[in-house]
Amino acid sequence: MTKIMTIEMPDEMHAIIAEHAAEAEMSVEDYVFQVIQQYVEDAQDLEEAEAELDSIESGESADTMDDFLRRRLGLTD
Repeated sequence: MTKIMTIEMPDEMHAIIAEHAAEAEMSVEDYVFQVIQQYVEDAQDLEEAEAELDSIESGESADTMDDFLRRRLGLTD
């Protein structure tokens, strides 16, 4: 299922977004969707990393942040 959203923004912001969308050869709508999608993914990654750091700092995890990052990036043996 999908939802339709409408947003208001200043003309200056829209112009900047339109410029970036044109550079990416995308519609403004597709570009904004991609930016939002990337932001949400980054926020989820940050939340996971912060939870892992809390676990490491509290001693609940025997891993180090380096171990976590290697696993996350697929750099494990």
